[in-house]
Amino acid sequence: MKHTKAAAVAALTMTVLSATTGCTTAATAPSGKEAPRPCLSSGKLIGDLDGDGHPDRITEARADDKPLTLERGDASGHLAEPVSAAELVGARTAHQGAAVGDFNGDGTLDLALFASKEPEGDDPMGAELATVKLGPLTHGGTRKRTQRIHLDETTAIGVTDYNHDRRADLAVIEYAGDGMWEITARLGTAKGLSAATPEYAVTGIDAAGHTHRPLSADGLSHFYGPCEN
Repeated sequence: MKHTKAAAVAALTMTVLSATTGCTTAATAPSGKEAPRPCLSSGKLIGDLDGDGHPDRITEARADDKPLTLERGDASGHLAEPVSAAELVGARTAHQGAAVGDFNGDGTLDLALFASKEPEGDDPMGAELATVKLGPLTHGGTRKRTQRIHLDETTAIGVTDYNHDRRADLAVIEYAGDGMWEITARLGTAKGLSAATPEYAVTGIDAAGHTHRPLSADGLSHFYGPCEN
């Protein structure tokens, strides 16, 4: 039986709120320095995403339609101007997005990216870009270990912990066909993200509601604690 939009939001919220918290260990950045342990400050993730050994600040995508942003840090502790998800993706499409989490559980931050057009028919045709850059990344955001994943037309992605294994999982608002949308799950594994896992799917989001981003805005709080002063 298909859920209503309200039920879809509630189902994902309950999944997220029931997730357990965890903490990753420090890892070595490509610069040779020990990467700082990720932590949360005022709801923002402080961690070394670009692999230069200096803390960066990541703001998750939020339910009020504000996308993920990245502020790169330098040796002096200065943060650069925010880089948007669209800039990270580098594609001009109807929808772009990014999510940060430790998807393969190795202690370093990974970066999931997507770019997608709007559906053009009853059947899903696939997102134009769907990839995971497994960390540690370089300062330019590149990484030899890049995983391609399959997503259909997508409007938003977010991080949660569906199966409570302390690896980040990816929640996706994805086109299901015939004008309907669903929230689908890609589980974190030692090799990166899995294919879609049907038992976590929330179906029945209509076209009028899919842009409202019914994804948690606090997914990283299930993995990282507050920063020490």
